Amino acid sequence: MIKRIFAYVVLLLSVSCGGLDRSNPESVAEAFLDAYYGQDLGRAMELATERTNEELRMVVDAWAYEGITAEAARQSAAPFLLEIHGTRLDGDTAYCDYTIRSDRDDANAMPEMLRLVRKNNVWEADF
Repeated sequence: MIKRIFAYVVLLLSVSCGGLDRSNPESVAEAFLDAYYGQDLGRAMELATERTNEELRMVVDAWAYEGITAEAARQSAAPFLLEIHGTRLDGDTAYCDYTIRSDRDDANAMPEMLRLVRKNNVWEADF
């Protein structure tokens, strides 16, 4: 009975996260960065720590103050190319190196790093 309940919970979590492997920091980093740079902050918040969610809520509040809906923000997001260069693990912390380019020829793209933390065997973006 316990095994069946556990399997059901795991299934629900995987479906609610769109099949994302939350036990893989690089998968979480890629999904978070896609959502963040695509202005889908609701989705980004699902993949982030509470501390990061506080920062993202401030952005959403600023949009609301300016009369910008979440849908309008997503539609106005500039196209981007996300390149993940690798992830380093240090216990319950992971560091994902990436670049964001506006197009393939963007020579000015600077390498960036996203920190992730593992909580209850689930990775969350933390900045």
